[in-house]
Amino acid sequence: MLSVASVDIWQWTAFVYLVMFAALQTVPHEAVEAAQVDGASAWAQFRHIELPFIRSLVVLVLFFRIADVLRVFDHVFILTGGGPGTTTEFLSLYLYRIAFKFSDLPQASALAVMVMVGMTLFYTVILRFTPLEAD
Repeated sequence: MLSVASVDIWQWTAFVYLVMFAALQTVPHEAVEAAQVDGASAWAQFRHIELPFIRSLVVLVLFFRIADVLRVFDHVFILTGGGPGTTTEFLSLYLYRIAFKFSDLPQASALAVMVMVGMTLFYTVILRFTPLEAD
């Protein structure tokens, strides 16, 4: 699992960094300077000023990463093949085995649809309870 996680982190760290850096560049300097003049700590500046401005991009990156983790197949298949045993068998590899190794396409299709419905509900709940505009 450590090898799969390290490859995934290595691949996506640059993307997450660039998006977060671009998001932080959109924060108005006047608001940050006003907080500094008022004596706000660095944590208070981030929590009350910067975080509301970058919240929508944080949610976007979170969505991308969750979707990528759910669909990861190639790293796991090449690095570990799902083993030893089933310790690194992610959902995509499990679907592959059901569909092509066990030739049970109806079960694999039903499971894929259930995953899609579950993720749609998950994303809907996240969007419902995450205010995307700045306060």
